[in-house]
Amino acid sequence: MNLPPNSELSLYQLVLETPASPESITITPVTLKSLVRATFDLLIAQNISATIWVKPQAEGWHREIER
Repeated sequence: MNLPPNSELSLYQLVLETPASPESITITPVTLKSLVRATFDLLIAQNISATIWVKPQAEGWHREIER
């Protein structure tokens, strides 16, 4: 997809024009937690305010979210 700079397309339009998504992958809970931790670290380091919806199921997740 070749878009002009400063495109006014909506996110919905962009998604419709993208090629089919790649095959899904399977990751371990440890990998998922690592990705979540890295995302939190980035948001904190860049002082980015964000709303993150989570459904933690273990105490370790609660500690990560609370920081």
